Amino acid sequence: MSLTGFVPISVFIVQTVPHKYKLISSKVSWSVAQNYCSVIYSDLAIILSDTDWLRFNYVAKINYALATFTWVGLYNDIDSWRWSSNDLQLKYANYTHWAIGEPNNLDGKESCGSVNEYGRWIDDDCKNAKHFICYNANYSGPSSFIGCTTLLPWTAAQAYCRQHHTDLASALQSTDSIYIWNIRLGQGNSWIGLYRDTWKWSDGTDAANLHWATGQPNNLAGNENCVSIYNGKLYDDSCTKLYYFFCHTGKSFVL
Repeated sequence: MSLTGFVPISVFIVQTVPHKYKLISSKVSWSVAQNYCSVIYSDLAIILSDTDWLRFNYVAKINYALATFTWVGLYNDIDSWRWSSNDLQLKYANYTHWAIGEPNNLDGKESCGSVNEYGRWIDDDCKNAKHFICYNANYSGPSSFIGCTTLLPWTAAQAYCRQHHTDLASALQSTDSIYIWNIRLGQGNSWIGLYRDTWKWSDGTDAANLHWATGQPNNLAGNENCVSIYNGKLYDDSCTKLYYFFCHTGKSFVL
């Protein structure tokens, strides 16, 4: 693959386990950077351990890239909504019932689904305490949906439903939405079984122990689904911005 205008300069390689990082000093969007890295190297930079962080920052420092926004391989998987009960991805489902403008990932923290006063789905912060609606496969029709007025965060609500019933409620068709809405009218805004994966590395690895900058991620522009790094801290950013970027390769070698 070749990209017009690409002049990879000051490419420095350091041995890692398993990653070696390479700075590419051409400014491109996140998707172009990811495509380039996946063809020429392995992928955009993936930083999984404390050792990775130290060595990544070392490469950035000696290339004078610490104080420059650069792309790494972290992104927000906004299309990964699924149902808790059967792990069905919403993009493959035959039915959706989002409210207008939803999901919007407000403040970059909304990855669980609830039902609003109109029976429509909205995304919400999973840590918020809400009523919730369970589903019990031993019953049918409206009796299979059970309202719970205890206020719990989404994960605790899911655990309760799985222990006492089957799972949090799913709405796989319009009649399910009607049953759920009737319960919601009586108990207020309620969790259902919708959730999504959040930040992932571009190779599909789940992200953990991320070094976010203070106040990040915040989804400030409403479309900040890619991640740049500046002075060793991560920022959510618009994927269309043009930055230098770091690739990695997993092939071990001795300098």
